[in-house]
Amino acid sequence: MKILRLGCITLICALAGCGTGNPINGNWNGTVANHTSAEDAFTFTVTLNESNNTLTVSNFSITSTNPTFPCYTNPATVTGTFTPASGALVLNITSGSTAYYLQGDLTGGSISGLGGGGCGSPFVFTMSKQ
Repeated sequence: MKILRLGCITLICALAGCGTGNPINGNWNGTVANHTSAEDAFTFTVTLNESNNTLTVSNFSITSTNPTFPCYTNPATVTGTFTPASGALVLNITSGSTAYYLQGDLTGGSISGLGGGGCGSPFVFTMSKQ
């Protein structure tokens, strides 16, 4: 009987994803490029953690910038949302007086999408997990 219960619990956990962790959680590297010219605007690192439908964004840092797009600077304030069921991510970023957003989808170990606002808009961006 104990083996049957353990088997049922294991099956339920496997179907529900117990112990697999949330794929958005962790450290990410990103590149933002101008949509028209495909010229990189900046690169960044960020830590994302989703728990109970709340996304915590921390350690956001712009690691390199293109002089053509001077409005992206540190420090930046970032808030965001993540929808686990669809993999949809939105980051709202304020860098100095420049506000912009990145909106994409998590597929496997990467996130890609579009963004807008600030100089160099519209954007394309990609993020990969470290």
